[in-house]
Amino acid sequence: MRWKNEKGQSIVEFAIILPILILLLSAIIDFGWLYNGVIATNNAVREAARYTSIHIYDSSIDDDLAAARAIVLAEAVQLPADGTTVTLTFVDVDTDGINESVKISAEASVDLLTGVTSTLLGRSSINVSASSIMKIEN
Repeated sequence: MRWKNEKGQSIVEFAIILPILILLLSAIIDFGWLYNGVIATNNAVREAARYTSIHIYDSSIDDDLAAARAIVLAEAVQLPADGTTVTLTFVDVDTDGINESVKISAEASVDLLTGVTSTLLGRSSINVSASSIMKIEN
């Protein structure tokens, strides 16, 4: 049985479901962007720790820190340039005689892409951090 006044029913149903679809799509986009930022930060820190563990005795600690910072900034190009700050912490070498290691840490602020998710979360960026420990090679 068909009612006579059903012409606008599909428009009303679409208007009801549209905000949910926009929210879901925005969350998927921002989660993917954030996950990309986490992966880029992890890979950059791992590369910096690897380089530092190999070249730790070639130069001073300040030079090692500058090289690690350059590697992180070069490797983390997938992070957005605006609003992304990368800070490195060089932890002193663990010299217990057996397992000498170096630790590199980085923290980056990843901006969210959509305004919908940032409005719901109440902030426009999310901090991601990564750290890596590598054994020093002699």
